[in-house]
Amino acid sequence: MGQEWRVAIVGGGVTGLTAAYQLEREATTRGIRIHGTLFEAAGRLGGKVQTERVGGFLLEEGPDSLLARKIPTTGILVDLGLTEQLVESNPRERGAFIVHRGRLERLPESTLLVAPYRLGPLLTTRILSPWGKARALLDLVLPPRSGDADESLAAMISRRLGREVADRLAIPLLASVYGGGSGELSVLATFPELHQLEQKYRSLLRGQRMLSQQRRSIQPGSPFVTLRGGLHTLIDRLSGAFRSTEVIQNADVRELRVLTASTDHRAYQLRLADGRDYLADAVILATPADTTSRLLRDVAPGTAAVLAEIDYRPALVVSVAYERRQVTCALSGTGFLVPVDERRTLIASTWVSRKWPHASPLDSTLFRCYLGGPSITDLLARDDTDLVALVCSELSSLVDIQGVPKLARVYRWSSGLPRYAPGHLDRVRRAEEGLREFPGLVLAGAAYRGIGVPDCLRQGQEAARSVLSHLVSRQRSFHPFATSIRPDFCLSPPVNPGCHGA
Repeated sequence: MGQEWRVAIVGGGVTGLTAAYQLEREATTRGIRIHGTLFEAAGRLGGKVQTERVGGFLLEEGPDSLLARKIPTTGILVDLGLTEQLVESNPRERGAFIVHRGRLERLPESTLLVAPYRLGPLLTTRILSPWGKARALLDLVLPPRSGDADESLAAMISRRLGREVADRLAIPLLASVYGGGSGELSVLATFPELHQLEQKYRSLLRGQRMLSQQRRSIQPGSPFVTLRGGLHTLIDRLSGAFRSTEVIQNADVRELRVLTASTDHRAYQLRLADGRDYLADAVILATPADTTSRLLRDVAPGTAAVLAEIDYRPALVVSVAYERRQVTCALSGTGFLVPVDERRTLIASTWVSRKWPHASPLDSTLFRCYLGGPSITDLLARDDTDLVALVCSELSSLVDIQGVPKLARVYRWSSGLPRYAPGHLDRVRRAEEGLREFPGLVLAGAAYRGIGVPDCLRQGQEAARSVLSHLVSRQRSFHPFATSIRPDFCLSPPVNPGCHGA
């Protein structure tokens, strides 16, 4: 039967679940015996991918969609039977709004990444002043920046198109993907295509036009999709597909140790909060950067220090639903974004009933609202009633709404989204280099190379393949360390074998 290898996966979010699933699938195909154990500190799987279903509404607590161009036509969604669940955003509702001087202004047509690439919409929009429009046109003649040094989104857009385009259009559009903010995000880590467009076409406006043509030919439909039953359907399918992987919830891993001196054949010991130990031949750390930093503090202090530099932005989502008759204006489009200089607590809103009609009853209008700004930490401490009242007040100042909502939910994430500051990819490389002497110890997750669900799926798969490659190389030359250690080093008492579901 061959050797059996023990693999620990720490973290039961999308990345960790995908890694465990991929390990099982590829190990079986390659004839490798693996005993996997996934540890999740919380009492539920999925991390920030959570769906609440109530009264005919689908309420997403974390991410609400997937970027279509990042979903492969074959792969894990096909394997899980989820392709029939994919649904595009409403094709009859295109475009969004920007709040400008306290009013909703429609986002100019042909806006792709940072600004309209067609001159007509650029020159006629009321969002930009005449000076702002003239400054944006300089992008067509300015030379490209030389070199591959990283810079912030705010710096790059201001350099190419001017501060007005940056503040009123580009940063609200781009930074919204990462929870809002002032645009102090790494270009190379968040939107590397901007750097590529500047280098290839010398102009972002010209480059956007070419990119638009390419995307329409490759992905003619909506750029966003979701799952008809909610994104947690993915979590349910992943965890339900396990055959040999043990899943332990409420299992907080507090300590990671290296048990062997040889850099060729490491073995690892995980200690849980309840004092139990688990021995592993390989470990995938699919945890937030601060948790991973703590676990690596004694093992790889250099890597731990680098990971401690990755900040997280709090996230606060409030969903409110009204009877359709209470919304007295005709909504069109999919929602709105709020620039920082508008000085609002409400930084964005998705009109869920318009964008995803399946997520709301026909007689209701559902809004998904995002709070942010400098006071986000204070907002997290306020009770639900205050936050709902705040959202309703700001929402009704922009959209004609009468009365109080029929449904309201508040979802708090004190450590919401990792902030990819300039130099982020260099930090990730340094963190990974610090683990080279620990083969079989792998980092994966939203803190590193992409925060979206498809990015986490990809990173989970890559982590599983990295571990399998390591175990294959060990199998050729060495016996599993786990078979030669004293039994009392292994997890005791035995794990409940029935704990496999979400």
